[in-house]
Amino acid sequence: MSGHPDGLRILKKYAPSPSLELRYFPNGFAELVPSIDYGILFLMAFWSGPSVAAFAKLTQAMREMQAEDLELVVIDVDGVPDVYQLPHVKDLYGQAIAAPTGNGEAAFCQEGQIIQAAILGGGRTANQNDSHVREFLQVCQRHRKKVP
Repeated sequence: MSGHPDGLRILKKYAPSPSLELRYFPNGFAELVPSIDYGILFLMAFWSGPSVAAFAKLTQAMREMQAEDLELVVIDVDGVPDVYQLPHVKDLYGQAIAAPTGNGEAAFCQEGQIIQAAILGGGRTANQNDSHVREFLQVCQRHRKKVP
């Protein structure tokens, strides 16, 4: 299976800020989490309205909350279906997931470790999703590195 051929263009439509560091992986992610020093890993399902909406909310909240120093790493779940076997993703659902759910799953990573995972879309009202995204970003910001 392959990732979305226009994935990066679509992501940039929702994350137009030039100051936002965005990395897109349509077809693989071997050892990706250890490469994230301070950022968010987002599991994108382009076919899922809740996933795309969660990504849009996340990038909007990052701009509004001045959290654009977070790297944003996006994996296309169609190109990397085994990403749902990561322990932190399985923990979100309490079990192994056989197929992508498209609920806007994300993980805050620092120094190559997943600190917290969250489902940012689906199953809630738009206002609840917005609040949930902002709470998730607040956790990320509390871990912000202090630069001398």
